[in-house]
Amino acid sequence: QKDKTKEEFIEEIRLLQKRIAELVIVDAERKKAEQIVKEMRDYAENIVETIREPLIVLDDTLKVISANKSFYQTFKVNPEETKGRFIYDLGNRQWDIPKLRKLLEEILPKNSVFENYEMEHDFETIGPKTMLLNARRLESMQMTLLAIEDVTERKKAEQIVKEMQEKMIRSEKLATLGKLAGIVGHELRNPLGVIRNSVYFLKLKLVSAMQDERIKRHLDI
Repeated sequence: QKDKTKEEFIEEIRLLQKRIAELVIVDAERKKAEQIVKEMRDYAENIVETIREPLIVLDDTLKVISANKSFYQTFKVNPEETKGRFIYDLGNRQWDIPKLRKLLEEILPKNSVFENYEMEHDFETIGPKTMLLNARRLESMQMTLLAIEDVTERKKAEQIVKEMQEKMIRSEKLATLGKLAGIVGHELRNPLGVIRNSVYFLKLKLVSAMQDERIKRHLDI
């Protein structure tokens, strides 16, 4: 019985050692996976710095992992008040925008990529802006890239061009109406001229006929 208990004890130790070895392997794989994720994040952040447009990197909880220089310069903020913060809390909650919430919480989870999402907002520091948001969800790195293109001036220019085109169309319509009025006026005057000419020729014929009658009577005499 003692030998059997000893054997069982040895077997339990062997199984425990095996489990520990498995855990070591799992832990090593976990650390390796974490290292890979870290390297991928570092690589992504290095790429972020090369982007000219404002770009911000968010984790799964929508907290800011990092942002590029263009983001800080455009929105007049600094890394200390940006990194690690919930995106909606940035700039005294200036980023708590309903359309942004819809993009990050409703649209993006269903579509890992979303482009040209137009959003307008009046920021305290930089004033009213029209922005195009391009978002990409990176599942393997558990992060979201949010690129922001300021199209405020472009929208203003497009509006000016649109207004000019509308003015030109109105001017062309007025010119066309003027031409039509001239044609109609001419057509209205023209029948009166025809009538006047007809009356004149009729008068000439009557005079000529009267003269012929007088000549005829004179010859008969």
